[in-house]
Amino acid sequence: MAVLTFTRQYIFVTATALFVLLGPGAPASAQATNWYKVEMILFTELDGAGRDAEHWPEDPGQPQLLEAIPLTTGSARVQALDSSAYRLSGIWSALKYSRDYRPIRHLAWQQPGLSARSAPLVAIGDQPGAEIQGTVRVSRSRYLHLDLDLVLHQGDQSYRMTVSRRMRSNELNYIDHPMFGALVIITPRAQ
Repeated sequence: MAVLTFTRQYIFVTATALFVLLGPGAPASAQATNWYKVEMILFTELDGAGRDAEHWPEDPGQPQLLEAIPLTTGSARVQALDSSAYRLSGIWSALKYSRDYRPIRHLAWQQPGLSARSAPLVAIGDQPGAEIQGTVRVSRSRYLHLDLDLVLHQGDQSYRMTVSRRMRSNELNYIDHPMFGALVIITPRAQ
């Protein structure tokens, strides 16, 4: 029992000393990590004009899915959210009934806001035959950052979109490509 009491006192004294030394202005890495909810809608453009707009390589390459965390399994750092957590359901419906666009995937997850080196790489469409496959990385330094590496498979042709963009929380972002696009919103999770 004495050992247990000593351990608790030691932890309390150590935690108190760290707070006094680091204070509330401590660097983000020393403070508690903020969590974010990421919501994304992936869609294609139906008019087909983008198909002829550019010369597309026969093999655009593939994103590195081996290192990515599938949303279907998740992890301690990436937790898939069900449709009750979606904020963009109205946009999904508008795309669904549009003559210009066809929504493919609506997904959401939560994750910690970590540096680009530590942020999880999330797999999109990791199941065989998925129309869109790729990876998403949301990281945080001074600003939020989004890195997308997605491939759209249509018939015998594939189209790749690789984008890195600075983001603002609670702001809807449109990421476009001549053949497909993504709508993304990143929201700080309430503590």
